[in-house]
Amino acid sequence: MVLRRSGGDLPLVSLAILLAIVVVGAEWFAHSIAPAIFFVGLIAATVGISFSRSQLRARRLGRLREKYHDDTLVQRILSGQYWQGQTDEQLRDALGQPRRVEDQMLYTRHRQLWSYRSPEIDITLDDGVVVAWASKE
Repeated sequence: MVLRRSGGDLPLVSLAILLAIVVVGAEWFAHSIAPAIFFVGLIAATVGISFSRSQLRARRLGRLREKYHDDTLVQRILSGQYWQGQTDEQLRDALGQPRRVEDQMLYTRHRQLWSYRSPEIDITLDDGVVVAWASKE
């Protein structure tokens, strides 16, 4: 079973904010040139931020492809998935650094419990490999 980290509605929220800026900017533009300059600057900043984010994603994609040499695995990591058999390094690349790690030394293995806040989940690793998870809902 493969689970996916929730991505949220960030693109929809960004689109709504951009539309609101366009509407307000159009009204300002009709009344004065100073707000129009501000509006153009705001649009330029928005485009710059979007470009920067896409560049960061492209660099991350390149690093992961170089590291794992497997496009299917890289796409699973980029989409924030976790699965049984995943290594601790792959899990860290997919979900980031855990909020908390609990270590247990058992007779035959080293067990860790990684806790994440977003998504609210505890993931169990035995000897550096994902064996189970539990949602905190």
